[in-house]
Amino acid sequence: MSPLQAVYYRAPDGNEPVREFLESLDKKRRVSLRNQIARVNLRSEGLIVLLHAFRKTTAKLPASEVDTAKARWQDFQTRMNRKPRRPPRAAGHDAP
Repeated sequence: MSPLQAVYYRAPDGNEPVREFLESLDKKRRVSLRNQIARVNLRSEGLIVLLHAFRKTTAKLPASEVDTAKARWQDFQTRMNRKPRRPPRAAGHDAP
């Protein structure tokens, strides 16, 4: 069984919103979430695309946050299914 891989959604302009959100957190929260993501990579088979992250302050999930995730998923699917598909860029902010 191959490992599950969690990857950051990359917007068309090259930004990675979930990575940017993690960077905005204090060190303790940032390390905790990165450790949870690393554990996901050890669990099972498949791919998880980390589309959206936000600080949740109420019991209800705001519709605007759901809409953001849905829009990013649609963008991801559209770009991955495009013919001919461009290979993914190298990871990192200094990637071409």
